[in-house]
Amino acid sequence: MTSAGTIGLVVHVGAHLGQEAEAYRGMGATRVIWIEGDPDIYKRLVRCLQSAEADAERPVEHTAICALVSDQEGKAVAFHRFNNDGASSSMYLPTKCSKDYWPGLDAVGCPVELRTRTLEAILDEVGIEQPANGKSLLVLDVQGHELGVLAGIGRYACAFDLCECEVSKEEIYKGGALYPEVRATFESLGYAMISHSEENVPWHGDVIFARNTRIAS
Repeated sequence: MTSAGTIGLVVHVGAHLGQEAEAYRGMGATRVIWIEGDPDIYKRLVRCLQSAEADAERPVEHTAICALVSDQEGKAVAFHRFNNDGASSSMYLPTKCSKDYWPGLDAVGCPVELRTRTLEAILDEVGIEQPANGKSLLVLDVQGHELGVLAGIGRYACAFDLCECEVSKEEIYKGGALYPEVRATFESLGYAMISHSEENVPWHGDVIFARNTRIAS
């Protein structure tokens, strides 16, 4: 991401505990919107962001929102909490592939019922503006639900210069999106992958798409 230049605005869907807060500050971000679906993790996220700002030399405006992002408003869904402190919690259950690759990883307890929001509706509520300095970045860390999030992005598909998205070439989550579908969806929205050549796309990992492929260094 450093090769993309200064980042002014970040919208991070699937925030967990905001572990990237200092990285975004280092990129130059002045505002970060964090969206986390799990209500219990969200409470901890708020405390983590408060702690991050307590002694910061350069303040960042953080907006934390508790919402499970998908393609429609108000749909009741089962949300599965995972035993790695919720880092892999998802609308989907893990596959044998994920359990083989990460031994011991699994969903625990009973799923909780949550109601979905669309990214378009959330951003309408909080309001975003193109940063005066730097680019706008959308981060998707949504454990297999990338297509659902993008289906609900609406007119904000054109609001971001860059998108960092976790992709998988094999099914990590039962029913979760796979890399070819994710790439095709981004391309339909006017984005192109800039972080990897096709042959170097990771089996499971982050890639970066750009709405304008002429990214300044």
